[in-house]
Amino acid sequence: MKLILRIIVIVISIVLAVVLLLILINLTFFKEYYKTEFMDSDGIPLTKYVYHMNSSTDFKGNFMTFVSYQDLQNIKDNYVDKLESCYGKYYYDDKNHVTLLNYKINDQGMYRTLNI
Repeated sequence: MKLILRIIVIVISIVLAVVLLLILINLTFFKEYYKTEFMDSDGIPLTKYVYHMNSSTDFKGNFMTFVSYQDLQNIKDNYVDKLESCYGKYYYDDKNHVTLLNYKINDQGMYRTLNI
């Protein structure tokens, strides 16, 4: 019985260590922006505790968070209002030299996903 309990504690400790490592090496979790090597300025504003889910070499960002939908929408609206509209559906950020083709916030119930 003690052996099973010890194995369970070790497995839980390993899982927690891996999760903590993934959070610490993430591009955006403790930052308030998303920036790639191709952006010249401060990057795209986000809120803290947004987990970047794809590799840094992609030209799009997929994120997951537990932050409220309204907070995410306010950050998006404040950012998009400062951008130049292109063809009525794209936005150009002249500071970062990037064109946003898509900026969606999807409410998945307990968590939200962002696609930029």
